[in-house]
Amino acid sequence: MKRNALTTLSVFAVAGLALAGCSTELTVPADEVETQAAESLSGQLGFTPEIECAEDLPGEVDAEITCDLFDDQGGRYDAIMTVTSVEGTDVQFDVTVPPGQSGE
Repeated sequence: MKRNALTTLSVFAVAGLALAGCSTELTVPADEVETQAAESLSGQLGFTPEIECAEDLPGEVDAEITCDLFDDQGGRYDAIMTVTSVEGTDVQFDVTVPPGQSGE
């Protein structure tokens, strides 16, 4: 049943992060994206999904990365993290799971 929730919802959450860039480029480290996205989704899904991101999220509007989201039954889904706003070192992003995925 929870798997159906993942396939029918499009935009799950917006998470905010305040992170300073270590270089001239502002990025949100992959582990912080994973943590913030999982925490944001847990209340909506009724469980805390496991999220794995292979790369950092660039701190610029419309930047996006695709991460793996695993549900509580082991199903895998693409989860797209898209930056919606950047104010100083505060990066806001949406978490979207495109419809039509089977969870395999």
